[in-house]
Amino acid sequence: MTTIRYLKITILEFTMAKIDWKQTLPIEEQQILAEILEKARRYEYAYLNADDVKVAQLWCGIIELIKELRETREVVQKLTEPFKRIVEVGDVEKR
Repeated sequence: MTTIRYLKITILEFTMAKIDWKQTLPIEEQQILAEILEKARRYEYAYLNADDVKVAQLWCGIIELIKELRETREVVQKLTEPFKRIVEVGDVEKR
């Protein structure tokens, strides 16, 4: 069973208190966002020189996510390769 923990507030409370939108996310998603923003900070020199810093920072976060996705795909490919060979050997032996 998954439990989602988040800050429950009304729209009026949000508007009146000027609560940071990130604080309304579930705890796990806050941590994920913080991790992505920390990784994007590697490109601070670049996005601080952009016309729209926020959009540039977002793109830098996307770059980091794509890098992680590529690394994950490489690992999965390395892990599945031996199994593909086993299937090929089994197919050859069936003939």
